[in-house]
Amino acid sequence: MLLFYHCLTLLLTIGMPLLIFIGLKKVLSRTTISETQQHQLWRRFVVLTTSYLIFVGIISYMGFLAFGPLPPPAFILVTLTLIVLLRLIYSKRAKELVLVTPAIWLIVIQSFRILVEIVLWGLYQYDLIPIQMTFEGRNFDILVGLTAPIIGYYCFIRKSWPEKVAYYWNIGGLFLLANIVLTAILSMPIPIRVFMNEPANRYIVDFPNIYIPLLFVPIAYSMHLLSIRQLRSRFQ
Repeated sequence: MLLFYHCLTLLLTIGMPLLIFIGLKKVLSRTTISETQQHQLWRRFVVLTTSYLIFVGIISYMGFLAFGPLPPPAFILVTLTLIVLLRLIYSKRAKELVLVTPAIWLIVIQSFRILVEIVLWGLYQYDLIPIQMTFEGRNFDILVGLTAPIIGYYCFIRKSWPEKVAYYWNIGGLFLLANIVLTAILSMPIPIRVFMNEPANRYIVDFPNIYIPLLFVPIAYSMHLLSIRQLRSRFQ
């Protein structure tokens, strides 16, 4: 059964980028950017993202991200990924793209977090990660995935709820994401560890679980930040 959770992780690792690639292509077609430049931007994004995923998979599989000397190598990768994504999210080009992106897309895509929580719960069942990283413990991130379709429907299809509901939902989602990220860090076998129950959170850097902090978490906060940026522009 553990194989099932690993396969689900790999399916998400392939499926989520593909979904974003398709969405980006459609969004680019809504802009005034020339078709040649659209293709160049899309191809560059696809190549860089795919290369990143392959690189992360290889170094994780070979054990280079295992816990050892401080700071843990995975921390460095997470930090670099965050910096790069923040630059992209708040770039002029991103603003141009987010203004023509259907608002519901940036909300409903967060439903993938339901599957991520199922993976984490499965790993806990096999005593590979501590309980606090699941919805049975301190991880409430599944609420974002469950409510995403509801927020999307009532705010942007029926439009019976004001868009500010989606705005504050995004902010709440960021706080829940920060909660599980902090919980994960404080459960790792490092000097600042706070949650001393076993097992320590070391399995998260193994393949294919490394994609949880280095792909799924970045997608989650990127979609929140892009949605917030889009909605704030509507309020002005």
